[in-house]
Amino acid sequence: MKTINSIIIAAFMAAACSGNGNKMSVQDITYSDSTSFINFNASFQLPAGNDNVSRTIRQQLVQIASDQLNGMLVYEDDIPITPISSTEELIEQCISTKDSLNALSKDDYGMRRSIIMEDPGLSSQEKQEMLSYIPTWDEDMAISLLADTTDYCVFLSQNYFYLGGAHGGISGAGYLTFLKSDGSLFMDFLTGDCCEGMQPLLRKGIADYLLECGEQVEPEDIGEYLLIFGEDSIIPLPQYQPCPGPEGLTFMYQQYEITPYAMGMPEFTISYSDLEPFMTEQARSLFF
Repeated sequence: MKTINSIIIAAFMAAACSGNGNKMSVQDITYSDSTSFINFNASFQLPAGNDNVSRTIRQQLVQIASDQLNGMLVYEDDIPITPISSTEELIEQCISTKDSLNALSKDDYGMRRSIIMEDPGLSSQEKQEMLSYIPTWDEDMAISLLADTTDYCVFLSQNYFYLGGAHGGISGAGYLTFLKSDGSLFMDFLTGDCCEGMQPLLRKGIADYLLECGEQVEPEDIGEYLLIFGEDSIIPLPQYQPCPGPEGLTFMYQQYEITPYAMGMPEFTISYSDLEPFMTEQARSLFF
């Protein structure tokens, strides 16, 4: 069995996407391992500073990565939480998760092989050809620094997985915004009752996304493209938190959240001026 294993830990300064404050030094931590049954890759950009804010953000990201690893091995909503406190523990968990996924993929290969070899309607040549098509599983997870400003920094947690089906999928914790004042995870962008009032903005954003995909649709006619039924159906806000940028908040829906798989993950930016009536006081203080 072919096995390639590498652990690389290197510190570097990340390029900032916006802002003019003190830039955050980040450490790039990568674990990669490939066997005959699975390709597993994990890459984490974590704050490298020893100040309280950097340590606070780093610990939260390590725990988020750990939770994502736990989620790879269960199919229920009740994902077990394993508190960890160091990158060494995170790498150990990557190795353990890879080993578990490798065992599952090996079992999957054995089941597929048995079905093929026991089929009396297939010739020996056809069996060998079908065996060559049995896929290798893939798991790629990453946490990356997207923006580093005076007041906040933004990371993206996203995982790609392929388990031998018709296509792969994308999961993860999405956009993660941390305040530079205390390292806390900021999630209070919008008021709790904003969704209905934001419907024109969401419809326009989805229509803009469809236009980028080659479909010219008026905002009032996007219903036929959505997995939302009924003329008066409310388009929900994404489960992912929005990503703050220079011009506004970027919203990203997950696969199947509101559209079929073939339409990808709708993503669009709404300007701060359009969003101001729906923003919390703390969000206004950050972006105005």
